[in-house]
Amino acid sequence: VAAGEGFGKDGAAGDAGFDKDGDGDADGRVELTLEWSDCSEDDGDDPPGEYHAKVVGLDVYYTSTGAPTPRFKGKQTLPLGRNLTIVFATLNRIPTPPGTSFAAAASGFPFSMSGSTCDAQAIAIPLGLGGVHFSGRPCPLSPGLQKTNVTVLLPAVLPLGQLSFLNMQSLSLDVKQVLPSVDGAPEVKLCCSRVHSEIFSPGGRPTFGFGFNPFG
Repeated sequence: VAAGEGFGKDGAAGDAGFDKDGDGDADGRVELTLEWSDCSEDDGDDPPGEYHAKVVGLDVYYTSTGAPTPRFKGKQTLPLGRNLTIVFATLNRIPTPPGTSFAAAASGFPFSMSGSTCDAQAIAIPLGLGGVHFSGRPCPLSPGLQKTNVTVLLPAVLPLGQLSFLNMQSLSLDVKQVLPSVDGAPEVKLCCSRVHSEIFSPGGRPTFGFGFNPFG
């Protein structure tokens, strides 16, 4: 996937079936809901690593209009077949220098990603599940509140049969950012983010749960 390819133009799929007023009474189906958390105190390390930033917010917007995506039972959604912009807000205690990197690997799903926090890149998601585009950041970044935009394009229809066949019922991906090592010193951890997305069947029943975590 070339940088920016397939992004920037809104898809043709509409919002029919989404619960626009948030009361949980959607007329049709909601394919994906989205929840987020900071995982700096639950990063899988023993003991957990010390981080110098925390994820303090996440919002999802239509890329073409800037309007927020609908909610389902109070949860944010990822409408299929549309270009979406996910805005991560982090509160950083220290500067983010050039050379800061991120790394992530999924469990139970053939997807991993790594690279520079500061450089633009595009990453394809396996099984035809779309792609992620990151425009890069103007490093160094100052301490304080920072917002990172990640553009996501998902397919118009999820391959539920294929996901079910592969028994992909609980998939997770945590993304950790680390500062560049200086003179062989131990890495300094900046941020750990976790996003949980749940797939719903056309009948509205939860079908799969998986974690999808772009950059922290």
